[in-house]
Amino acid sequence: MEKQRVGKIINIAGFAILAAAVGVIILAIVQKKEPGNWFMVLICGAVFLFWLLMDIIKPKLTGEFEGKTKEQMTAYWIYCALGFVGYAGLAYFAIAAANSTGIYGAIAFAVTTMTKRRFLEDYQGISHDDGEDE
Repeated sequence: MEKQRVGKIINIAGFAILAAAVGVIILAIVQKKEPGNWFMVLICGAVFLFWLLMDIIKPKLTGEFEGKTKEQMTAYWIYCALGFVGYAGLAYFAIAAANSTGIYGAIAFAVTTMTKRRFLEDYQGISHDDGEDE
């Protein structure tokens, strides 16, 4: 029960970080402040902290890694790496949305999100049916 409580607290903290970052950005837009380096640091920092909390700290503190095989853990770390790249793409999209290169960040997020699902399933021990008949 304690581990579930910790997981909920981490979820709340992660989403609070993102909400605070979005709030600051909206406030800056309303006040018509020019986005500068602070904007990039805020976006990247919030996205990185969210990833760190959700993909690294939460599973560790909730005991999710207990009893996992080496292969499952390898799949999980690949899942985490793809998640990091995807979140970095999302941050790049937010930062570069005003110019035409921002779409590349959104594409990176979409591709890694679709790709990392298989590694999460491998980590969880879900078998894949590749359509091969024996």
